[in-house]
Amino acid sequence: MFVLGHVAVLLLIAAAVLASSSLSRFAKLEPGAEHLLGSMLGASALLLVSIHVLGVTNALWPGALFGVAIALSLTLIWLTREGETFTARARGSAGALWYSARRLGALARELWAAGPVALLAAGALLSALGWATVLTYVCPSDSWDGVWYHDLMVGYAIQEHGYAPIGLPDVSIGPLFQQANGYPRNSEMLSLVFAIYTGRTWLELPSVLGALTLALGTYAFVRRVAPDSRAAPFVWAAAIVLLPGVRLVMRSTYVDNAFAAFNLAAFIGPKGDWRFG
Repeated sequence: MFVLGHVAVLLLIAAAVLASSSLSRFAKLEPGAEHLLGSMLGASALLLVSIHVLGVTNALWPGALFGVAIALSLTLIWLTREGETFTARARGSAGALWYSARRLGALARELWAAGPVALLAAGALLSALGWATVLTYVCPSDSWDGVWYHDLMVGYAIQEHGYAPIGLPDVSIGPLFQQANGYPRNSEMLSLVFAIYTGRTWLELPSVLGALTLALGTYAFVRRVAPDSRAAPFVWAAAIVLLPGVRLVMRSTYVDNAFAAFNLAAFIGPKGDWRFG
C-alpha cells in the first residue's frame, strides 16, 4: 500500500500538471519560469477543485478523488486543445514542460555569469528547500495553528469522507478548535492529496512546494521588471523564500506560501497584462 499510495499521488500530480501545462499554453505564458509557474499553480487549483467537489458532497474517498482529478485533468486538456487532437495536445504540453525545465536548467550558465552574489543566493534557496523537504519526511507536524485547525481539517475530511461539521469537545479551549469548522478550507486541502494516499509523512510538503512556486513567481516577475540584470532574479527569488516568515511556514500545514504564490501570479498576469492598476 505504501508504494501504491505514492504511485497514486505521482499520477494525480502528473496528470494535473500536464493539464495545467496545456492551460498555460492556451494563456500564452512564456516558456521557462512563467510556464512552470502557471503549470504548478494550475495543478494546485485543479486538485483543490476535485477535493472541494467531493468534500461538499461527502464523497471524499481515495478512489473517488483519483477518478475525479484524472477526469478533470483530461477535460482541461480537451477544452484547451485549440483545434489539436487530444493526443497531440497532451504530447505538446508535455514537450512544453520539458522545454521549460530545460530552459531553467540552462540558467546554470547564466547563474555562473551573474557572479558570486547570485550563486550564493541560489545556493541558499536550494539549501532551504532541500532541508525543509528532509525535515518534512523525518519530523512530525508541529505547527501551532496546524494543531488547532489546519491538520484537523485534513484529518477529519479524510475520516468523515467530506466536509461535514466536526464534533468538537465542549471544553475551555473549544473555541480554538472551532476554527476547524469556521475557517475556509482551501490550500491546506493540498495536504489531503498526500495524506489520503501516503499517511502523514508528506503532510507538510505543500508548504515547501508553495515556497518553490513563490520563488518561481518572484524570479519571473523580476525578469520582467529588470530584464537587463542577471543577478537580480536569483537574488530576489532567494530573498523571498529566506524571509523568516516564509522560511518558518515551510514544513508546516500553513497556507501562507501557496496563498502568496497565487496572489503573485495574479499580480503578474500574462505577458503584457500588468496589474498595477
